[in-house]
Amino acid sequence: MLETLIITGDKLKAATLARKISEALSSPMWMSTQSTAFCLMAVSRFAAVDNPSGRLQFSYTLAGSKTTEVSSSKPIVQIPLQGTLPGSGSLTLNNKGQGLIFARLIMEGIPEAGAENEFSNNLTLDVTYMNSEGKMIDVSRLTQGTDFIARVTIYNPGEYYYRDLALTQVFPPGWEISNNRLWDNELAGNKDNPTYQDIRDDRIYTYFDLAEGQRKIFTVRLNATYLGKYYLTGAYCEAMYDNTISAMKKGQWVEISPGN
Repeated sequence: MLETLIITGDKLKAATLARKISEALSSPMWMSTQSTAFCLMAVSRFAAVDNPSGRLQFSYTLAGSKTTEVSSSKPIVQIPLQGTLPGSGSLTLNNKGQGLIFARLIMEGIPEAGAENEFSNNLTLDVTYMNSEGKMIDVSRLTQGTDFIARVTIYNPGEYYYRDLALTQVFPPGWEISNNRLWDNELAGNKDNPTYQDIRDDRIYTYFDLAEGQRKIFTVRLNATYLGKYYLTGAYCEAMYDNTISAMKKGQWVEISPGN
């Protein structure tokens, strides 16, 4: 529709629709690659006719500091803002050009170890650890050379079939992964087979589907190999094409001590 409005020269209606498309692109909603591509194509064509000068001209002021003037012939300008935006501060943007400007303020960072937030969005995720005899163990402190098993249980509490789920497990450097393909599945404690599994040096990516009300269990053999204190990243599972389905467990510190 936006491309048609551009061709017919209806810039007023095109501008309104371009705003809606921009809001959709900036929102957390999931969009397929095809939807994203068509939206970007349409908005880029609108930008070409909406700004006949071909330049972006604007100024911005961060938290009351000195105003910075920006002029660029590029359709997109990215400006790194060093440090942390003060909680009581503000970012003021002044468009001095002839066309619309769509602004986004992106703040990102890595949570401190142990500061992650657990969550469960239409999906239940549970992680337990067992010794070779199947008894529950505490992995916060292990003896060097200990063999143990990590078991992840994922449950679909929803009312429809979940497709293309991805489970990410990143293990601390002191633990070594024992490839389950070298063991009998029952001996390894596996209950379900994934659609595909990518086993690397320090992590495992598991891909699978999950029917409504279904529960799947995936296990991996591990060994406490190298002495030291490490951080165990929390397990994370999500639907690859639906951001309303996800779950994460909080990480923890683990230590490997010498044996007797």
